Amino acid sequence: MTNMEITENLKKVLNVKNGAHEVVAGCQLGQRLFCSACLKEFFVYIVPNSEQIDQICAFLSTLSRKPVAFPYVDEPMVYSYGNSNAYKIKVLSSIIDNKCDCVVVDIRALTSRFPNVEKFKSNAITFKVGQTLDRETLHLSKLGFSRVSKIEKTGQFAVRGDIVDISSETVNVRISFFDDEIESIKTMNFDDNVAIEALNEVTVFPNTLFFESDQNELIQALSACKNNENADAIAIFSAIKSQIDENLQSFAAPNSYNFLSFAVNNENFLNIAPNATVVLDEPQLIGQSFENHLQTLSRGIEEYLSQGQVYQGFEKNYFCESEIKQILSQKTTIAFDSFVHKSSIEFESEATQNYKNRPEIMVYDLKRMLEEDYAVRIFTSSEIDRSFLTEFLDNQLIPFSVEKHLDRTYEKGVKIIEQTLPLGCILIKEKIALIPYGSGKAVKKSQTTVEKPFFELPQAGDYVVHTFHGIGQCLGIQKMKISGYTRDYIVIKYDGTDKLYLPVENANEISKYIGAEVAPKLNKIGGAEFERAKNRVRQQLEVMATDMLKIYAEREKLQGHKYEIDTFLQKQFEESFVYDETPDQLKAIADVKADMSSGKIMDRLICGDVGYGKTEVAFRAAMIAIDNGKQVVLLAPTTILSEQHYKSAVARFSSFGVKIAVLNRFKTPSEQNAIIEKLAKGEIDLLIGTQKVLNEKIAYKNLGLLICDEEQKLGVKDKERIKKLKHNIDVLSMSATPIPRTLHMSLVGIRDISTIATAPQMRKAVQTTICEYSNAVVLTAVNRELARGGQVLIVKNRVEGLEDYVHNLRELLPQARISYAHGQMKKEQLENTMKDVFDCKIDILVATTLIENGIDLPNANTMIVVDADKFGLSQLYQLRGRVGRSSAQAYAYFTFGAFKALSEEGQKRLQAMQEYTELGSGFKIAMRDLELRGAGTVLGEKQSGHLEKVGYDMYCKLLEQVIATLKGKEEKADVDTKIDIDIQAEIPDYYINSQSAKMEIIDIISKLSSETEFETQMEKLRFSYGAVPQATINLAKIACAKNILKSHSARRIIMKQNGKNFIELEREPKFTIPNTRTEKFGQYYHIIFNQNDKMMTNLDNIIKNVKIAK
Repeated sequence: MTNMEITENLKKVLNVKNGAHEVVAGCQLGQRLFCSACLKEFFVYIVPNSEQIDQICAFLSTLSRKPVAFPYVDEPMVYSYGNSNAYKIKVLSSIIDNKCDCVVVDIRALTSRFPNVEKFKSNAITFKVGQTLDRETLHLSKLGFSRVSKIEKTGQFAVRGDIVDISSETVNVRISFFDDEIESIKTMNFDDNVAIEALNEVTVFPNTLFFESDQNELIQALSACKNNENADAIAIFSAIKSQIDENLQSFAAPNSYNFLSFAVNNENFLNIAPNATVVLDEPQLIGQSFENHLQTLSRGIEEYLSQGQVYQGFEKNYFCESEIKQILSQKTTIAFDSFVHKSSIEFESEATQNYKNRPEIMVYDLKRMLEEDYAVRIFTSSEIDRSFLTEFLDNQLIPFSVEKHLDRTYEKGVKIIEQTLPLGCILIKEKIALIPYGSGKAVKKSQTTVEKPFFELPQAGDYVVHTFHGIGQCLGIQKMKISGYTRDYIVIKYDGTDKLYLPVENANEISKYIGAEVAPKLNKIGGAEFERAKNRVRQQLEVMATDMLKIYAEREKLQGHKYEIDTFLQKQFEESFVYDETPDQLKAIADVKADMSSGKIMDRLICGDVGYGKTEVAFRAAMIAIDNGKQVVLLAPTTILSEQHYKSAVARFSSFGVKIAVLNRFKTPSEQNAIIEKLAKGEIDLLIGTQKVLNEKIAYKNLGLLICDEEQKLGVKDKERIKKLKHNIDVLSMSATPIPRTLHMSLVGIRDISTIATAPQMRKAVQTTICEYSNAVVLTAVNRELARGGQVLIVKNRVEGLEDYVHNLRELLPQARISYAHGQMKKEQLENTMKDVFDCKIDILVATTLIENGIDLPNANTMIVVDADKFGLSQLYQLRGRVGRSSAQAYAYFTFGAFKALSEEGQKRLQAMQEYTELGSGFKIAMRDLELRGAGTVLGEKQSGHLEKVGYDMYCKLLEQVIATLKGKEEKADVDTKIDIDIQAEIPDYYINSQSAKMEIIDIISKLSSETEFETQMEKLRFSYGAVPQATINLAKIACAKNILKSHSARRIIMKQNGKNFIELEREPKFTIPNTRTEKFGQYYHIIFNQNDKMMTNLDNIIKNVKIAK
């Protein structure tokens, strides 16, 4: 008999039907979810807020349910970008398509309106294998999908050759055609471009909640609500109507038709699944959350009405309290209530332990549970943890088995389940224990995601740099017929009327220009000006690189300390880490260990987004050094950050006897002197501080490791001092947005780099809104955050007027505890303020960019930046990183002055922040920052003057060449290989029509240099676009052959239909090609092909038989 068969309380829960209302007491969250998962019918699980929705869905999935999340998305009423609609669409589609059997919903989301289900369903499109369809006339745009060249996110579709890709909220699908007949349908992972499953048919649901039939109803509702006489409001109404008249599907702009949703949407979500059981998780908390939400909505609407930003009757967009209660009264409900002490159904439960690194407790509990006939299920998806568990349980003589998935029969005994369970539960009477092992805090989104090019590809209109001809302007791709054969050319405009028609197989000879803030001066084709500019840059780089390499060469010669690694103490320190390390963290730690145990002096950069675990890597390195008798210094750019690092270090090293001190302006002169004395005596193991730790007066007894946090913030003098220290100590630098030169120096081999790109599990990208500043925006954002018990950061980067701003804010939000902080405050006042913030005694902190670097406030998940257009891109990125450091959804509002005309550069910065919202955007931000600011402020005027003449990419290539030469490597002359082949070589428009997509493929093709690369790329093209045209295969073969021969100093490749076919080389070839002979012509060598062989055979022979020269 299984444990499930004797579960009386569960039977009572499962028998709640037909409009009954039951209260269940004594359950913790894990038990509530377990009981809910046992329900046979569809259920709606209502929670007070969205904080744990992802965790709840993960739990239900492990228990074989098919949940879909419906969180509440807070969007400013006058800046609605449709994120909440995405969740509505996903929920609707999943329910209609039977892809879910439960929905986890935030009570606040129930105030929003849904469209009629039948209308939504009738607008879906079903595709079937064998169906005849004109793919160019699909009405996907009318269903809210955006046409793109390549799928990058949900809500897009792409038509490429014989293939149509669609990414909807419920399915990613690739439909392949043969002429107009659907040949195959496959579900896809578009990130990796991998097919998952073949289907016979698929239904694609709309990506919008509004359809063409709604247009008249919207306009009528607009007229009916236009009772506000405010002139601004009238202007808003006119703008809305103008958009409706112009194009119903273009409403992504502020003040869109989303504000009139009540006109066409009147369904409540709870009525969409009419037979669903409603489960209330803590009804009292749900009631409080709902009441706070309604109050916030009301205040927001009143504020917007007073400013004329919405219309009378706007509140009709939301269901009111009485309507929600009426709907709930008609449903079957089960309420799990911790505040009720007596009910007809009461569970006995206990909390699960975290057994990671606590084996003795686990043994005791498991043996006790087995004696009491429990069904124990231990969950872990980690192979390392499973290996440990199996060996450990064997040694303890505890019987167990291992299974891939949970078997819900719950027979007694111990089973290890190869799945993740985000939280555990123990039901005492039912004798069931579900135990998660390990924290499960981190997960790699995709181990095989195709990386985008580091340097952005040039598009039509961009300035470009050609290897030989210099700076020009790309005009796009043009087809030309030469000797009767169509070829693709990239057209580049140069000075005067000059134009270069560059064969696309030579696209690797150009790169997008990044350098000056203003448009660069165009060069002349074939002129000596660009070559002179390159020579001047080379000379200047030789001086700079010689100095740098001298430093690094001296470091290489010096014998560093060879640290002993993986000692007992170090392993204990590693095991005491309460989270599971991410794969990238483990790789970075391994890199650091390899450096420190090699005997060479380490100089490594750890680059990872904010909150990705760089500090733990640094602490591991510090522990290695301290365990080997060395002192460690951690340098932070600000006093506040140094204080935070100090507190983190004290907590992390507390059990290991490490002596830690902090040196910053908060310390009195006498305290500073005492610390310096202790350092000299070796009585401090780890010193954390600001630039004061670099003071030449400080004498360390045995300094071994310097850790630099946020190194891009260090000044020139600080870096010079670090350079001197680097001669004999290990250095570990950390940064989320390294300045581009620092970044590229790492990439060209002067420094070592480790990248942490793995996001912690449950971490969400910060929802970013760009909008005008107004009291209404502040009220909405602050009230929402305070309602969920969080804190708000407001950044205003002028000390002048800061106190007046705080005074006005206190009048606007009298219920909130508000304080401020800036760098000119007295140290005691600043320290006390920040302590109150950390202790959650302050609701709103108004601060300057003092908070920009590295400060960790997990409870602060809303940020408002005032005059965001005045900040640098890297600053904005760092600021946004101060929120969203927990599992809670975080919000960032980058505001600008009302009615203010933004500068072009300011607009671009804000657009970049809107564009780069995904986790791990630090590298992209660094490059965009260089592009927007120009090189001067990044590299210094001396460097930038040369860089602007040749562009960043060419500057980096020249630097690589100079370094290679100075290191004694043979420098190969850059040969301009000419190609003249009578063959059709192009990417036809019918195959790839988009210029940007075509440029991306051209860029890849132009870099092919082996038979394997050629075959791989042709397979990718076939998979992504359908059967590859012969002309495109020809183009790829020409490019591949050219690159191979170019590495052997080929000057010309000539293949004519009625003429001599040969390759001209500058030196005698060290390879052989079948059916050819080699002759010397003057100073050059000619490889002559057999006249009877076809040109394609010649190209194949080159690719198969000649390897790229190293």
